Amino acid sequence: MWPRHHREMDRCTTEKPGDAEERGREKRRHERYFMQFHVSIVFEDGQVLQGISHDVSLAGLFVHARPTRELEEAMNGEGTIQLGKDRYTFKCRVARRNASGYGIDIIRNNPILGFAITNHIFNQISTCRLI
Repeated sequence: MWPRHHREMDRCTTEKPGDAEERGREKRRHERYFMQFHVSIVFEDGQVLQGISHDVSLAGLFVHARPTRELEEAMNGEGTIQLGKDRYTFKCRVARRNASGYGIDIIRNNPILGFAITNHIFNQISTCRLI
């Protein structure tokens, strides 16, 4: 997710009537996809977050999990995901939290993880049947 000052720059400066729906939206660096897999994140202070992914991109993901008071924004950790029979790890940070779970930024570019996510997405797309 972009830092706050970048998100504010991406918003339209001359708002027209009817643009209220667009006002709160932010531009994303990468396309997001609906993917479900188990996620486990171990944070620097030893806390563990386990949940199910939802929106996934090359820059981050949303993890459905029961929020706790101890996990705050900007906490760093190491995440692990399982895609098929392969396991991938990545450095990450809590970007936001809400009642459904946590938005997680991937803070270190991991080309192998990016390739695995992209490959998983294309495999899902190619196995869909069009009616």
